[in-house]
Amino acid sequence: MRATLFITISAVLVIGACGTQGTPDSNTTDSSRVLATVNDAQITEQMLKDELEMIPPYQRASFETPEGRRLLLNHIVERELLLTAAIDLELEEDSFVIAQVELAMQQVKIAKERALIQTFYQQEVVDAIAIPDERILDYYNEHSGDIYRQEAQVKVSQVLLTLDEDTAAVKVALEAGDSFETVVLEMSEHEPTVNTEGDMGWITINSPLPYLGEQSEISEALFATEVGEVIGPYSTVMGYHFFLVTDARLRKSENPSRTSLSLRL
Repeated sequence: MRATLFITISAVLVIGACGTQGTPDSNTTDSSRVLATVNDAQITEQMLKDELEMIPPYQRASFETPEGRRLLLNHIVERELLLTAAIDLELEEDSFVIAQVELAMQQVKIAKERALIQTFYQQEVVDAIAIPDERILDYYNEHSGDIYRQEAQVKVSQVLLTLDEDTAAVKVALEAGDSFETVVLEMSEHEPTVNTEGDMGWITINSPLPYLGEQSEISEALFATEVGEVIGPYSTVMGYHFFLVTDARLRKSENPSRTSLSLRL
């Protein structure tokens, strides 16, 4: 059976190849021009263009050259010949073919149902319902104290030292007018924050401190500190810390300006 099929397909390929009308021209504008004929089937310029559109963009360029178009045309011709040979052998009734067709039909049905549901939801639910801005604002104002409530936060930078005797040098530098960022670069020994001006990020009230974990004394002090104020040193298992509050949210004393720096050492 396999030998017969091979001979039949080979014969069809030889005979069908004679139906080629010439090579495709990339500059052709007549989409109805016949490029090849396989038995009774005609392969047109439009069919070649459609085949090109199905190729991913990053691969398409290699098939848009004259040589690439010829290769693509040969592929279409070969596919048509193989299809003709399969039909001649009555493979349409093969169990595998039938199973694949049924599976494809199921997928088409599922895709249609999903498209119908999506279209209905978009047109009859999303597009059909318009909520006035006043109602949205009223709802927000009514619930701003519960579902829209945000905890107080402060943004903090630090200088970390490993030796207690080095803390005096930090105090001297800050009191002399050096910026906190400069002191971080020159003296801090905390590698994760030394290149980001000591930034530890935003800290939420009653939450663990980044890198330090639960530090209730430090946390309470930070939330009692004005923006732009430095506090410290504080001793932890990591060493000795100076902290600068750089910003705050939802605090009565909130003042985001960093134009001045005060010390509470």
